[in-house]
Amino acid sequence: MIAGYRPKEFELVPSGTTKSLAMRIGITKMMGDEPLIQGTLDGQQIRVLMPYSAQIREGEAVNLRLRYDRLKLFDEAFGLAIRPTGAAALT
Repeated sequence: MIAGYRPKEFELVPSGTTKSLAMRIGITKMMGDEPLIQGTLDGQQIRVLMPYSAQIREGEAVNLRLRYDRLKLFDEAFGLAIRPTGAAALT
């Protein structure tokens, strides 16, 4: 199983927030009216889309929280999306 996310599925949170991840900002560039941030999270390069109001700078460490209700799961062998069913399904 592979977990996937879209760059806008993260939110900037204060340091020490539960279930947050620390990321070092490498590069920022504007994508329309929102900054696209590329950085390192646990040794992996990721991209995160932030709201225009986010006060961020290259080289800075920030804390992010993934919106788990928007996380996508895929079957690794076939690359197909795994969709939850029944009462436990997320909407």
